[in-house]
Amino acid sequence: MAAAGAKGKLKGKQPKLTGWQQVHLVESHATGEHSIADPAELFSMSRATVHRVLERARPSSDGHS
Repeated sequence: MAAAGAKGKLKGKQPKLTGWQQVHLVESHATGEHSIADPAELFSMSRATVHRVLERARPSSDGHS
């Protein structure tokens, strides 16, 4: 594991969505264009994954800048 990490070969699980897909999902949900179920069906993923993408895109509210 250490050798693989040193060579940059240790990557873990690949993301379900590309960057532009995440942006599209967040924007379409923010505008009210789509519900949670719509992008889940469109991108063949669970609703829980949609919620995680939206949660990661939400600005942090912990008071730190």
